[in-house]
Amino acid sequence: MRVTSRFCSLLATVALLSPSASAEWRVYPPATGSQPGTGEVATVTNASGHSLRVYRDGDGFVYGEFVLRRGLHALARTTCPSYQIDLKRPVALRYERDWCEVSDHSARFRLGRAEGDRVESKALIGLMNGTRLRFRFHLTGLGYQETEFSLRGSKQALNQAMGTGVRVVRENRPGPPVPATPEDTLD
Repeated sequence: MRVTSRFCSLLATVALLSPSASAEWRVYPPATGSQPGTGEVATVTNASGHSLRVYRDGDGFVYGEFVLRRGLHALARTTCPSYQIDLKRPVALRYERDWCEVSDHSARFRLGRAEGDRVESKALIGLMNGTRLRFRFHLTGLGYQETEFSLRGSKQALNQAMGTGVRVVRENRPGPPVPATPEDTLD
């Protein structure tokens, strides 16, 4: 019995220190000084130290923000990153269409907008129901790089960040919006 107890303790410690455990999504309160009405922030940091944040601003817009780990060269400000959820078709973010803004160490882009008690966003549906997210980004002087994020736990974190009673639904469907289900996939 004593050996089993020690083994279980060791197993629990290994699980807590494993990379997959450290890559889970978390939800934080809005940053001090952020725009009034800004919601909680769902975030994940990968094994490379890069992070992804998703939040709703005071005007109801939902943003994603890819943040480089400290110590890396600057992002090329002329190129928005692209992303791919699981094995779906990659999405190239665009300045005008996605309101993409690139600074030296982060890229912020619009994922949707909350209207009333719902957010229409194909991208959020993918983030909530996928298993893996790959980002491709351009570093000044170094070219393109890629990094991956786990989407384990993203559905609960993103739902919390969107707010109580807010549903995330697919966009651009004729007729009434259809709630997200695990079977929804990106085309």
